[in-house]
Amino acid sequence: MRDYGTISTYNGTYAFIQPDTGDKDVFAHESELPDGISRADRVSFVVAPDPYKPGKMLARDVRLEDEKAPE
Repeated sequence: MRDYGTISTYNGTYAFIQPDTGDKDVFAHESELPDGISRADRVSFVVAPDPYKPGKMLARDVRLEDEKAPE
């Protein structure tokens, strides 16, 4: 299932995404981000376990979105 949110922080190497659900921001490595991403962009993503930090989650397959999440 894809989640939706907004890029809250982006520094060129990683981003944090604020989910629409209001949950805690989700980390996304640059390898999972589309080209041309910037702060405040609307995105969809898949939350998955972080293979390097047991017990933590991260965003995978981040995609730019033009509008709000489907209802």
